[in-house]
Amino acid sequence: MHLIYLHGFASSPKSSKAVFLRERLAAIGVRLHCPDLNQPEFATMTTTRMIEQVESLMDKLTPGPVALLGSSLGAFVAAHVAERNRERQASGAEVRTPVERLVMLAPALDFGRRGMTGLSVAELEAWRE
Repeated sequence: MHLIYLHGFASSPKSSKAVFLRERLAAIGVRLHCPDLNQPEFATMTTTRMIEQVESLMDKLTPGPVALLGSSLGAFVAAHVAERNRERQASGAEVRTPVERLVMLAPALDFGRRGMTGLSVAELEAWRE
């Protein structure tokens, strides 16, 4: 099974959670994929691009089941990736990497409705650091 960890808003694959999970899983011989959802640029980040980024990663994996583990905004993205994956399966399309597990940590499922209002790009960058 492929394990993919999706970090939260203004976080990264270098966050303490990502590093902790990667190290613990590596100790038992399990690889953790952790894409940088801020790429190519934090200031132009959209959920659509993040969803497509995760789907692109999944397309590059060897065929097999996938477990998505998302934190906060990463859980929001993971839920949408899982839903789209399930819809493709239901339509009869070939799905090489079916999502079989979805784990959400403090999911920001209302992120799209509330968003981060009132913060400038500079303030978001300062908060991120």
